[in-house]
This record gives sequence, structure tokens and C-alpha cells, in this order.
Amino acid sequence: MADYRAVALSIMVFLGVAGAQESTTQVNIKAPTSKSGGKDFNQVRVTVNGMVRTVPPGQETQFVLPASEGDQVHVDLKTLKKGVFSDEEIQHWEGATRLNGSGHVEYFTLSHGVGRFGQWPSIIFEATGAVLDIIMDGQTLGTIGTAGVTQIKRGIPPDQNHTLKWRAGTTDVCNKDVLLTVNVQRTYVCDSKTRLVAEQ
Repeated sequence: MADYRAVALSIMVFLGVAGAQESTTQVNIKAPTSKSGGKDFNQVRVTVNGMVRTVPPGQETQFVLPASEGDQVHVDLKTLKKGVFSDEEIQHWEGATRLNGSGHVEYFTLSHGVGRFGQWPSIIFEATGAVLDIIMDGQTLGTIGTAGVTQIKRGIPPDQNHTLKWRAGTTDVCNKDVLLTVNVQRTYVCDSKTRLVAEQ
């Protein structure tokens, strides 16, 4: 079985209306513990898009960098054994991925030099024929069909049930329950006349 060691990379892009997203990305990384891989080390050097930080094993650290949908996030992680004159590199992971607009991505170290990215599902809400409020899991995300707003994009936690609603006033025009895995993108379009949701 693969050794799933601890690197949790959580990237949060604060998104609003599609095409009008903020460019600040928050990156949280939990460094591997000193027992990872059975090799002793006492430092972890983490580099995200050129920003470098050295932390103790097992410590969480946070980066804030400019990145938005379509931008590439590059992660370089090294475990080091600090020496008197130089540091010895014990293990090294490196990987890159492009943001899908969901606002969250995780990076997991699997074995020496091999890692895996898993981005939250990215969904786009659209509608035809009406001005509708968008509701996800009871939370209002915004309104489409007015002031030039044609769609709203959000990321949702993977492998969980979510309820999507398109609402006019107090009336639910369309409803859809979804359960999505990581690394997928979906567009859901509510037809206000038929009250059906098309998936793209």
C-alpha cells in the first residue's frame, strides 16, 4: 500500500461572479512529520510559486499569493537534515497544477518524488428566461440574470451531498442534488420554463 504522508495543501480563491474573481489565493500546507518515510529529518522547506519557507516537521504554514482560475500553482517540498556546514536533503516532492476556479486544492505526498493534487469540484450556475437567486446548501450565493451577471461559479467540498436551488422570490424554480468527486467541473443550467436543470 502506498505511504500516504501528510502534506495537505489547501488553496482558497475567493470567487464571485464568473469573470470578476479576486486574485488572492491562500495556501495552507501541513508539513510531513519527522517519522514520514522512516527517515530522520528536522526541517521541511516548502516553496509555493517561488515563495520559500522553512518549518519544523508537522507544522502548518500559510502562504498568500496572487493566483486565480487558470493560473498554475507549483509546489516544491523538501525534507532536510540540518548539518553543521550544510543541510542534507532527505526527500523531495515537486508538482504543479492549474487552478480550476473551485478555490481549493490539496497536494498529497505518496512516495519519494511522487505527489498528487486533488482540487475541489468546480461548478457554474446558469439560468435561462428569468432573474433567479442561487442557493447552495441553504446559503444564497448571488443573483443571475440581472446587471450583466450571467453565471456564478463556486467550489464545493467533494464526496458530499449538496442541494442547489434557483429561486425567484420565495419560489424554487429549479432544484438539483449533486455529489461530485475531486478534479471535476460541471455547469448546471436552470430552464425557468420547464423547471429542469441541464448538466454540461
